[in-house]
Amino acid sequence: MKRKYIIINSFLILIGIIGMLGGKLIDGDVFLGELGVAFVTGGITALITTMLIAEKNDTSCAEKWGLNAIYSKRSDMNIQCDACLEKCTKQLDFIALGLKGFRDAATDLVIKKVNSGVNLRIITVAPTSPFLKQKAVEEGSVPESMSSNIESMISWAQEINARTREGAVQVKTYDGLPMFSYQRVDDYVFVGPNLRGMSSQKCISYEYHRGEGKEYFVNYFEKLWNDKAMTKVV
Repeated sequence: MKRKYIIINSFLILIGIIGMLGGKLIDGDVFLGELGVAFVTGGITALITTMLIAEKNDTSCAEKWGLNAIYSKRSDMNIQCDACLEKCTKQLDFIALGLKGFRDAATDLVIKKVNSGVNLRIITVAPTSPFLKQKAVEEGSVPESMSSNIESMISWAQEINARTREGAVQVKTYDGLPMFSYQRVDDYVFVGPNLRGMSSQKCISYEYHRGEGKEYFVNYFEKLWNDKAMTKVV
């Protein structure tokens, strides 16, 4: 739409310039010259207005939804997630399958954060869910490995609670096909779809900071977390 109006207004300016030149060349035709000036002035004004409005709308949309960045792969987003985790002071939430990479890389930092008062909540698929088999088929992995990974994550949470404070890390499970991943670090939210035929780390992902986008996903997590018919405490 923006390109369409730029072309139209540029065409009007061109007509105006031709009119101005024509007015000088055709025996000083004042009417044609003034008409050309009007076309040029109107075209420039409309062109500037179009570009300013388009820029304002683009900025307003990003600001409204709080969309900070788009990552072509989830693995590229992990760098920013790690940077936010270093500064985390309140809340850390996940909707994930097993968090193996996170557990391998950030256990010491998680313990440090938990000891400083950060609460960690995880929603995952029940290890016995038949949906895990379907997800494994879609990702080309072994179903038993996904169940084992989730069970290891549950044990990991229990171990952190034993080393820090009871209830610092809470895990709930649900029986369903995981459609997207979710990570909240205080006012930052990182989400991305789980696409058929692709491993989760290769899927496109999005970063939100405050704004309506962040609130949308936070509210969804809270709804899922508090729905006793949907999620079960481990």
